Amino acid sequence: MKYDAITLDTNIFRKNGYNLEFGLLGQLTQFKAGSVQLVLSEIVCREASKHLKESAHQDWLRLKESIKKSEKSFLLSSESAVAINKMLDSEGTPEEAVQKRLKRFIEKTGAIVVEAKNADVNKLVELYFTPSAPFEDNEKKKNEFPDAIALISLEAWARQNNKKLLAVSEDKGWEGYAATSTQIDLEKDLSQAFERFQEHVERAKKIILNLLNALCNNENPDLSREINERIEQEVQSLQPDAEADSHVSYEVDQVDVSYNDFEFIHQENDCDFTIVRIGANKIVAKIPILIRLKAEASFSFYAYDSIDNDNVSLGGNSKEVDAELNMSALITFEGNFESVPMDISVSGVSLLQMYPTIDFGAVGFGEEWYEE
Repeated sequence: MKYDAITLDTNIFRKNGYNLEFGLLGQLTQFKAGSVQLVLSEIVCREASKHLKESAHQDWLRLKESIKKSEKSFLLSSESAVAINKMLDSEGTPEEAVQKRLKRFIEKTGAIVVEAKNADVNKLVELYFTPSAPFEDNEKKKNEFPDAIALISLEAWARQNNKKLLAVSEDKGWEGYAATSTQIDLEKDLSQAFERFQEHVERAKKIILNLLNALCNNENPDLSREINERIEQEVQSLQPDAEADSHVSYEVDQVDVSYNDFEFIHQENDCDFTIVRIGANKIVAKIPILIRLKAEASFSFYAYDSIDNDNVSLGGNSKEVDAELNMSALITFEGNFESVPMDISVSGVSLLQMYPTIDFGAVGFGEEWYEE
């Protein structure tokens, strides 16, 4: 089915780490110059703005604290600390930075923002008291007003402009609403949604599959080396969390990783990849990969003192493990796909899960602090 426009729910922005410039959200720029439009509800924009402002404010506070600590430890002179603080203050507030960022995102994607006031209040009331999606969960239905306003206003925009809209959301309320709408269909996965808008998808899939077969058979070592180097760079930006088993309570202080290698999760003539974008001599694909690395985490242990109603430190320790991460990489291939062999280079690689969790097994404190 042909769609004229695409829209995203807030949970899709959240799942992609609100990374507006890179990764899958960065691929939304393809809709600016095309026949398909990106349409966003004012509600979604406001929710994204709220999260980004909270995150930016926390980053700003941490930066200020880091400057103060650096001055106390004499890593910075007092004069340098004052100069850096003045420079930071001259950049504007975190809220202003977020507003500029969102404005750039809307400009680069050509997004149309549908105002919440376009929602039909009578329909909103009817859905609430029926109840119908997204108000079907009676226990939480008051929390669904933002979703309902977003969906009703988006549907009104689609009807007024004679458009068929593909909504991307993992929310059951959105799914239920789309099931009864003549203007809106739903897709849960953003990469799958992108694929629906590409022309010549089957040809692109054949090209990427042939390319993956060649890479897995070591037939293009230069390209393999290029991809490996880019993935190693991405791994350096990972912000992993740690989980572990312990007979006492603990907090994770820090997790560091060092890259070993990767492989495509691929069988000959079979790979669960998705075509995200097709351009002139360019194909962007979301491809599953397995990354092998070494990870080290430091832990602080504590016990609760019921007399003082406080946590008592039991010391700390660290543990190193070999880990494997099943992830997805967004890879941009460019070049002559018709030549034999194909003259291809990689112009971009992004890992789509920047906050993986690594299992460190049993941890504890003392000389014999864990069992192998």
